[in-house]
Amino acid sequence: MPDHPLRILLVEDNLGDAKLLQEALEERGDFLHRLTHVTRLEQALEAVSRQELDVVLLDLMLPDSEGLETFRRLQHAAPETPVVVFSGLAIEDLAVQAVEAGAQDYLIKGRTSSEVLARSLRYAVKRKEVEKALLLSELNRSRSETILQTSITLDHEINNALQVVIGQTEILLDKIPESFEDWRRDLGTVRESSLRIAEVLRQLSEVTTPVTKTYLGTTQMLDLERSSHRNENESGPRDRDPSEA
Repeated sequence: MPDHPLRILLVEDNLGDAKLLQEALEERGDFLHRLTHVTRLEQALEAVSRQELDVVLLDLMLPDSEGLETFRRLQHAAPETPVVVFSGLAIEDLAVQAVEAGAQDYLIKGRTSSEVLARSLRYAVKRKEVEKALLLSELNRSRSETILQTSITLDHEINNALQVVIGQTEILLDKIPESFEDWRRDLGTVRESSLRIAEVLRQLSEVTTPVTKTYLGTTQMLDLERSSHRNENESGPRDRDPSEA
């Protein structure tokens, strides 16, 4: 909850209803708030674009907008601001539809005590904060899963490439005469370096596998094979991997 007086935007064209609502809020001496009152949706849209607001109390039937469209336009303009619909009994079904579309709550004119009003506004703000926290958590989880999937795929691709390098150097070492000492020494260096890299990757895999299972359940691979095969087809046949012989 905010540590400042609750900043409320009241969107209500009936001045009598607006006055009754203001009086209900003032009855609650412990409910610190700052109320801004407008009578049209266009005024409300301007207010949410210019002011820092904690919650909007919205009448769906306004001179310049009626029904669920009123809520939808406000929600589009201020998606992170919680909205409590303030409706007459005759259009309670519309208020319920607004809640199903994303409003935090709805109140019925003439049937709302000061206690219920204050509680609804507080809960609306709190629920919106929880929604934001859950969304952020899900985004972080998705980002972590993407990173893990990428690391799994890279580990696979690098290991495959290393095995090709190691296999080819071993074939060349078998074919090059002992008299070509410099060539054999360089190839030996390539082979030993490749083996060291492969061992490092193996050790990293042992460390990250439990984390991968925690986040992903089972190991998943990004689909790099399709693009790899497409590149091979475009460039012609590849020499056979000696390790496949």
